[in-house]
Amino acid sequence: MVTIKIREINFGTVYVEDTKPFFDKDNFQEELKKLKAQKKKSKKYECDFCKLKFSHKNALLVHVNKHLTTKYKCEICSKTYISKEGLTLHTARHTGDMPYECEICASKFGVKFTYDNHMRIHNGEKPFACEVCFSKFREKSQLAVHQRIHSGDKPYACHICSVKFRHKGSLKAHIRIHTGERPFSCEECSAKFRDSSTLKRHKRVHTGEKREKREKREKEKRYSCKICSYKFRDNYFLNIHMRKHTGERPFACQVCFSKFKEKGSLNRHMNTHQKKIKGENL
Repeated sequence: MVTIKIREINFGTVYVEDTKPFFDKDNFQEELKKLKAQKKKSKKYECDFCKLKFSHKNALLVHVNKHLTTKYKCEICSKTYISKEGLTLHTARHTGDMPYECEICASKFGVKFTYDNHMRIHNGEKPFACEVCFSKFREKSQLAVHQRIHSGDKPYACHICSVKFRHKGSLKAHIRIHTGERPFSCEECSAKFRDSSTLKRHKRVHTGEKREKREKREKEKRYSCKICSYKFRDNYFLNIHMRKHTGERPFACQVCFSKFKEKGSLNRHMNTHQKKIKGENL
């Protein structure tokens, strides 16, 4: 048996064992495919700005720093963006250049990325699925925010009271509690709100949409608890609810052996251990 070093490639060296000391093209291609598949599978760290993936967390941090330090500046109003796509989208608002038009509702978009996301509203496509609860989303960014429910990650902290949030919009609305600002006004009754989502919910009082939506949501709840009759839209949430009745806590901490009903609760608990370790190392 002879081991032949076939070729140096940019992400490793392929070795093929053969009984004959000559280049085997088919064997090489097979090994190359395997190596590429392994490399792709190992890239589990994704950049939130441009969706590029990395095998190592440190490589991701170096890459993200480039986004944070490299600013794209609008030549019209001097506003800066951390991504080229963000600048392109912003510039379209100045120029009115909206080359992508929806054939269904005639909405126009400056970049194809936002056009593609919009089209999923019409076709119902939700290609991004959560690996924990199998919830599906139209946009990758929506999935990323959703996954923080399971991980317990709250990256946005209030600089006044240190309360943390899963998404930036929630932080902005929270800061308005401190400032008293209510920039969103109802055109029907002049009521004012801290965020657009609360205003949107309020408007349903005038349109009657709130009652209709609630009735529709109740019809969608197909999974019913046999003990208390509480209903859910997803079997995943029914299973979590059942643990309240059974007392089951399948997620155990390997450090102190505390047990939890949900994986997200365990992840949040594990953060307390990590903070203690960091404090001891200071």
